[in-house]
Amino acid sequence: MKDIEAQPKVATRAKFTVTSVNPDQGTVNFHPVYSDDPTSENGKFFAATPNGEITLRLVRDGVLANFKPGEEFYVDFTPVQQPASTGQATAAVTPTVGRDVHYVSYGTPKGEYTPAHRAAKITDVRESDQFGFEVRACVMNPEGLFFTGWTHFDESGTQGGTVHWPERV
Repeated sequence: MKDIEAQPKVATRAKFTVTSVNPDQGTVNFHPVYSDDPTSENGKFFAATPNGEITLRLVRDGVLANFKPGEEFYVDFTPVQQPASTGQATAAVTPTVGRDVHYVSYGTPKGEYTPAHRAAKITDVRESDQFGFEVRACVMNPEGLFFTGWTHFDESGTQGGTVHWPERV
């Protein structure tokens, strides 16, 4: 078997058929498409994905109605790019106006206020040769709103005066 880690990560497309819909459990089951004709689209997908199963549990009202046994769906697997640690936003996570970020405040020299993470919204974006992207943000402090000048991403979330994507909890 080839060394999987050495191969570049690329998007992969498969084609699956809905095999069952269970409204009581809110689940949809899929299996790879099949065809005896190796030249057909389903035959080509079957050659690449001869076995597998996907089960989705859907909780949003009305979504199960989108799936009927026998229907076919493409399933795309796209690698998630990890955030850059250099302060640059990755291509997979491009900052846009209106997105939520966290702003790291500096704190005050005498320690009345310690550095803290604050909720913020991106209000402007520009490309930057040094950082990839820079943003301006509206920071929501307990004492009121603060509008930053141009600042950059610091994924470590430790550098005062920078922004980063909110931590996942």
